[in-house]
Amino acid sequence: MIFNRLFLTLGVLVMFGMFCKTPQAADIVVPATTAEEYAVMKQDVRNGDLAVATFAGGCFWCTESFFLEDEGVKATQVGYTDGDTKNPTYEQVSSKTTGHAEALEVIYDPSVISYERLLELFFESHDPTQLNRQGPDVGPQYRGGIYYHTEEQREKAAAKIKEINESGKYDKPLVTDLKPASDFYRAEEYHQRYYLNRGIDKTRLKEWKSQ
Repeated sequence: MIFNRLFLTLGVLVMFGMFCKTPQAADIVVPATTAEEYAVMKQDVRNGDLAVATFAGGCFWCTESFFLEDEGVKATQVGYTDGDTKNPTYEQVSSKTTGHAEALEVIYDPSVISYERLLELFFESHDPTQLNRQGPDVGPQYRGGIYYHTEEQREKAAAKIKEINESGKYDKPLVTDLKPASDFYRAEEYHQRYYLNRGIDKTRLKEWKSQ
């Protein structure tokens, strides 16, 4: 699976190389956060100064790219959640034996950016009617999910799912999981900020994922 992912990545780079832009410093508001720095920010979440949200929308490289430019998003990390194996590796998750989804954890300032706005970014980042896949990525690890940390998040996510289903935007119902947040395991460091570090335009990623 790791070779399949690398092959697909090369394909994306070739397909969209002429369209991709290198993000300007002014466009990026999320700092490049190490595991240690992220742990410090999680303390601010526990203190009530910041909040955390968790989403799964297919390949976590792409999902993360949609959350890197909005003011109020303080940090992000990609990883694995909603599974059974402790401290899984990418290879284990890709083997489809751990039960995990590739996911994104977002630390945000609710006084600056609302959870509703995070939900908008989440649904912009993928096709929520595709079950266990996004574009050419196929498997249960690519399922869509919202993993709520509070009852308020659950209510807002449920309302958003209902709103989209009733809007007629899609000709199929959403298949987005709505579950309480569980253990989140940070992915290997080369996965963090993957597309930002390569200057790939997120609009081209969305087009690729919708194929």
